Amino acid sequence: MSLFPTVHHVSIATALLSASVSAAQNLPAGAEERPIATAQPASTDPMPLTEKIDEPSLSLSLTAGFIASAKTKGGGEVQRATIGIDAGYSWSVSDKLTLGINAGASRQSYDFKNPTLLAGGLKPWKNVNTVELGLSAAYQLDERWTLISGGSVVASGTSDADFNKSLTYGGAVGASYAFSSSLSLGVLLAVQTRLEDNTIVLPLPILEWTLPLDEDGRWKLGLGSTGSSGVASGGLALTYKASDELDLALSLGGIGFGGEFRLDKRGPVPNGVGRDNSTTLTIGADWRPTPAVQIGAYAGVALSGSLEVLNQNGVRIRKQDVESAPTFGLRATIGF
Repeated sequence: MSLFPTVHHVSIATALLSASVSAAQNLPAGAEERPIATAQPASTDPMPLTEKIDEPSLSLSLTAGFIASAKTKGGGEVQRATIGIDAGYSWSVSDKLTLGINAGASRQSYDFKNPTLLAGGLKPWKNVNTVELGLSAAYQLDERWTLISGGSVVASGTSDADFNKSLTYGGAVGASYAFSSSLSLGVLLAVQTRLEDNTIVLPLPILEWTLPLDEDGRWKLGLGSTGSSGVASGGLALTYKASDELDLALSLGGIGFGGEFRLDKRGPVPNGVGRDNSTTLTIGADWRPTPAVQIGAYAGVALSGSLEVLNQNGVRIRKQDVESAPTFGLRATIGF
């Protein structure tokens, strides 16, 4: 769901989960879900998660996010802003198999004031650049079961970071079961490397539930990827379909490990690792002026999180708590 904030840079497990779920729903990564039917109540018959795509589908998205200045424990403040672009392409190989590919790039800028994360008041980093590539596949076994798999590679680091040391890799396999046209449950088992740390093995749940609150099926609860919210993170969103053109949502995003990145080769911590972890609670809206164009906006709060610095051997230098702060952002998507 694009209603989730996109303040943190893209990461392996997040990109993979987003691409895999998009393939399972016949959507290119970054595209919006198919509209919920409003003409009649949801049926109790199962509805496949995959359908044959007559033509390949391509989408392009631009994002911008901002977290206002937040105080850090021990003194100082930090402010964060992100811009990004991502593209997704999906196509059906057969009636049962759908493939997807997604690629993205982003820059996250940090403004530290009177920093205390490092000794001597040094600024630990300024700009973090991230590029990612993900592949996914969804295979419909029958009218209820869909198998999902994929892989992803991400390079994330500051401006003078060593590219080869900024790479992390991941993969996932999972399945989703359609209990009815209104409820699907699933899980992905993700495996992901980390910079100067142990590999993560993490189950990531999937939920798509049209709530029985009205006959038109306008309320929906979703659990899955936040899009680009950090390593092995997920999100929960309650969405209301106000009209065919407008969706509203209350979202909790960035649940899990925070984003990480390689530091400069000649910086205060040469070849070290930076980490940024926060969870966001937001309200948002997605407007579709035409079927091919979607414009989204959100506002809310980045809940208390943390910043962390490790040296090139993976030994923690310091971890610092960050207080809550306002956050907001925009996202524009066009489909072809």
